[in-house]
Amino acid sequence: MLDEERLGQMDIPGHESVVDIPRRMVRFFLEVQRDHGSDV
Repeated sequence: MLDEERLGQMDIPGHESVVDIPRRMVRFFLEVQRDHGSDV
């Protein structure tokens, strides 16, 4: 993200960056909850 105004509203460490994705894509980036017995 290159929008300085939006970046200024976030508390992001200097060594990290932000990627803006459409809401419809969020489901592909959600953290996967895994069972200990699963090999996923």
